[in-house]
Amino acid sequence: MALEHFVYSKHLHFDDFALEEELRAQCASQEVSQSALSYGLQYSNELTQGAEAPSEVKWISEEVGHGLYALSDLLAGTYIGEYTGLVTPNNPYFRISNYCFNYPHVKTRKALSIDAEHYGNRTRFINHSFTPNLDIRYAFHDGLYHVILVAREPIETGSQLSFNYGNAYWYLRGAPNPL
Repeated sequence: MALEHFVYSKHLHFDDFALEEELRAQCASQEVSQSALSYGLQYSNELTQGAEAPSEVKWISEEVGHGLYALSDLLAGTYIGEYTGLVTPNNPYFRISNYCFNYPHVKTRKALSIDAEHYGNRTRFINHSFTPNLDIRYAFHDGLYHVILVAREPIETGSQLSFNYGNAYWYLRGAPNPL
């Protein structure tokens, strides 16, 4: 997908105000894990501002597409960014999307996804690796869960940023050769 085919969004996007209100009500009625509360407090400023670590999107190949690369050295634990996109119920008609992430921990009428195909930020260009340099964390902030990425180890300038997409992502696609 070309860089110009999505709307840059610093925060989660909702086309349906009723869905956002339902989600906030569900979040308020359920117990929030200590780790999600802790990450929400630790990265509150970054989530509020829609911050992202210094990075750039580069073309890799036809097979892979684009990737995200560090523009400066990053320490372990550095906040990279929030996975943003359109929060929507999972499509009842199965469709494989390379840009969907399951919305964490909340039980609503339907399972929800964060779909960065049309709305998102640079985190949508982070590729898979079986030996990633980023970890996924769930942060509870401003009444909602957020999927954030943090450096799991020191990352050198120019390094590609990656996380493990997990088995569910590769189930129908067939896992790639180990990266």
